[in-house]
Amino acid sequence: MGYFQIDIPDVPKALEQVLECRAADTNMIRMNYEPEIDPRAMVAFSFPSQQRFDEFVEGLEKLGWSYQIMGNGSK
Repeated sequence: MGYFQIDIPDVPKALEQVLECRAADTNMIRMNYEPEIDPRAMVAFSFPSQQRFDEFVEGLEKLGWSYQIMGNGSK
């Protein structure tokens, strides 16, 4: 499982861009996002492997947004 705090910009479909970073076999298990209060989203995913975790992090890097890993990618 991996926990992320992601600074999501206030642009259309920004949250969708985050979700597109994950693979089809990655499950979002929790999300807290209230852009009117805080632009950061707290998102938890269940990754089937360390490789999928690493791929998600690479996707976040490509977006260029600030994020923090709050937990590791191991099941």
